[in-house]
Amino acid sequence: MVIADQAETSYKSALQNVITYDGRANRFVPHDGYFVSFASEVAGLGGTVRYRSHELAAGYYIPLGELTTFELQGEAGYIHGLGQDVRVSDSFFVGGANLRGFADGGVGPQDTATGDALGGNIYAVGSIQLSFPLGLPEEYGLGGRVFTDFGTLTHTDGDCGGAPATDCNIEDSGSIRASLGFGLTWNSFLGPIAVDLAYPVLKESYDEDEFFRFSIGTRF
Repeated sequence: MVIADQAETSYKSALQNVITYDGRANRFVPHDGYFVSFASEVAGLGGTVRYRSHELAAGYYIPLGELTTFELQGEAGYIHGLGQDVRVSDSFFVGGANLRGFADGGVGPQDTATGDALGGNIYAVGSIQLSFPLGLPEEYGLGGRVFTDFGTLTHTDGDCGGAPATDCNIEDSGSIRASLGFGLTWNSFLGPIAVDLAYPVLKESYDEDEFFRFSIGTRF
């Protein structure tokens, strides 16, 4: 039981640096332009946790009409321990907001003995989406979209009481997962409120599905 084996008190001190270029006129309802963001984090300036991580995210938006937008988005990350294994609590997780059609943490390495998601050290996710008006008055702020999300999460440092991952109940295929779906967005005073319905078309038997998702705010 990986998570149980890591149940101990730890202390983390980390320094993070984020560099972002955002060329979108409206980042909440982007219609054209692009953005690129790079983040790096180092833990180990104090405390008991030591690792280094890097994440890169980008998006490109192409207007196909006054209110119709073709979107390409992607994100990837890598984390490695500095003289120690990466703990589950510091690992990346995929599913939910960054891979619709799958539950939060529903993709990637899993302890099949307990059903616990273990996260991973390497991930990549992407999305292709077409957003369009619904023919309603523009002041209603309602729009529709169709999309496909895809991605992978792999490599965990978790073990079972010191045994290698291959010798215990850890599943980690590293395969590509993908989903197809459609959704609605309301551009409210709180920001974009979204309802998405998505169905996995590429998955592993131990993945957790999520057909319906409600969210507030942007995905990237």
